[in-house]
Amino acid sequence: MGKPTNRFERQVPHQEYKAGYLEQEAVFYPFGADKKVLFGVGAGGFLGYYKKSTYSYLSLVSGKLTDYQLAAYEGFHGGYLLSLNLDVAVGTAQRWRVGLRSSVQNGTGGNTTSPTHSLTIARRL
Repeated sequence: MGKPTNRFERQVPHQEYKAGYLEQEAVFYPFGADKKVLFGVGAGGFLGYYKKSTYSYLSLVSGKLTDYQLAAYEGFHGGYLLSLNLDVAVGTAQRWRVGLRSSVQNGTGGNTTSPTHSLTIARRL
């Protein structure tokens, strides 16, 4: 969900962003997948639906909002994603893994270029 990012936008009501999407990614491990430290390069795509309530213009005088026009957009969006992954096995049995993932998504419609970073803690069954 989106939110206003500066003090001028906070003066405008009814701004929100909601989206749902499906994502598929494949990860390639160029140095093998049987190591204690795994480095992976991922690529994939996503498809989804978004609804965005925002404004089409703002008029400001001396830092005060004097006029605005609300706008609403909705529709499908899709695009691609690229990621770098680093996982480290923990313990002698290597049942636990701790990993970092950095990705960038680029798409159309409600999703333009957006970087993400995540921490993963996993346990092998």
